[in-house]
Amino acid sequence: MRVRIYFLSRDPRLLFVLTVLILGVGTLLGFHLGGTARERSPNALEYIAIQPEKGGPLLQETIALTTQPGGEPVEKLARILRALAMDDASAHSQLVATSIVSPPLTPERRALYSAYWNSLTSLTREPNAYLLLLAYQQAQPGANYLAAELYGHLDQNDRAIHFLQREAIFPQSAMARQYEIEMRLSKKDLKGLAPLADDPRYEKEWTPLADFFVAAEGGNYVRAAIALARHETTGLDPAVIGLVCLSGLLWFTLCMQAMQALEAPLFRIGLGLCALALGMASVIPTLLLDVWMDKHTTLQLGNGLLGDLYYCVASIGFREELCKLLAFLPFVPFLLRRGNRLEMLIIAACAGLGFAVAENLQYFSQNLSATFGRFLTANCFHLAGTGLIGLYLCETLLSPREKWSWFPICFVWVVVLHGLYDLFLINQLLSPLSLLSILCFLWIALTFFRQMRRYRSEESNYFWMPATILLGLSTLLAATFVEASRLWSPEMAATILTSQAISLVMMVYLLIWQTGNLRQDQPGGESL
Repeated sequence: MRVRIYFLSRDPRLLFVLTVLILGVGTLLGFHLGGTARERSPNALEYIAIQPEKGGPLLQETIALTTQPGGEPVEKLARILRALAMDDASAHSQLVATSIVSPPLTPERRALYSAYWNSLTSLTREPNAYLLLLAYQQAQPGANYLAAELYGHLDQNDRAIHFLQREAIFPQSAMARQYEIEMRLSKKDLKGLAPLADDPRYEKEWTPLADFFVAAEGGNYVRAAIALARHETTGLDPAVIGLVCLSGLLWFTLCMQAMQALEAPLFRIGLGLCALALGMASVIPTLLLDVWMDKHTTLQLGNGLLGDLYYCVASIGFREELCKLLAFLPFVPFLLRRGNRLEMLIIAACAGLGFAVAENLQYFSQNLSATFGRFLTANCFHLAGTGLIGLYLCETLLSPREKWSWFPICFVWVVVLHGLYDLFLINQLLSPLSLLSILCFLWIALTFFRQMRRYRSEESNYFWMPATILLGLSTLLAATFVEASRLWSPEMAATILTSQAISLVMMVYLLIWQTGNLRQDQPGGESL
């Protein structure tokens, strides 16, 4: 059976059929479940993406909820109206006008939503005079929230926060308080965030992530670490947690297979799991360093293209690679004593993988759509970068005179590529060139695969590693498509994941090319 599996894993026709089958099942499930999670409470900084033809019934159903014990869903109505306006405001004007004037909305509430719709469909998309009047009268719950929502989508955060603070006095306006907390977090307004921690009105909406930043700003690092651990383990959709765990399991399996772990299973698998755990814990010092750098340096986003480049390299790239390296350092003495370069490369990669898993959990809790756009490649990017840094650190320590420059050159190279990778995804001016981030990812991946090929034995009785990554990534891509389709729609899921899928195809090709496993061994035949 072991021999049969060995050769089946090298059958290109079987691999092609299984890959198509996995992706086909994922596509069918995605279209079947498309939009079924639309009722799920979304992040306050995002609106629900709805299908235009379902906008009318959904709007009427939501208006009907005003008679329920939960009260009037102001935030949900705002998201639906915004989605309709973004689709085709003129086509939906009659529908919106008819729905708003229907019971059970009172005349005052009809006037409020009409003012919001008129503001939303204006040229400036700012709150009009009547909506501002209703907000400043402080008589109707939701009026200040609607004004803040308009300013928030125009990136006028200070004005948005002003109206959110006014809305916070209404007990039923929980979403406004949550929106304010998240907006202050997004702009790292820790001075404005700290007073909210002791405000009883914000007690239910206070989040572990907010608690982390406030504690870190105040120097209470123990409380900050506990808050971050709570943030990483609570509040996420179980399906999203499953997706992150599936991705982590796939890449850990590949790392163990690349290291040929069964040759020394207790040591190599045990060390890999420990590195994975420390890598996940390295998210804590990374965020603490982020808070410290914000407080003591001038590095920040929004200072133009060069300013963003400097921030992405000197802040994001540097602190993340530094903290991942710190997670790898406890293993260095053991690895130096053994002198096995493959173990050095892969154990360091496991530390990077742990960081990527924890970071994915953190990102999914903040911005679903942006996280799906980087999720499929993030694990490989982090494990490859940290693997190379760890290997060259060990090389420098083994031969400090001859190879003293290997580690600093590799570290700076990875930090710069890491910063460029983030820059192409973050900076709006470079958004048309966002696919260039793929080149940064592929360059690091190619270098990692080359080193793995250099130190890994080509003779193996294991399941073919390219088959593992091909089938594993097909499963991960299919599962990610299903979840993204469930949250939004199959069309939006395909749009978000297209560039990631292209990156994965190119990465699989590089792996097959570089790992020395191109030979198709056939029973009784020759090796190609």
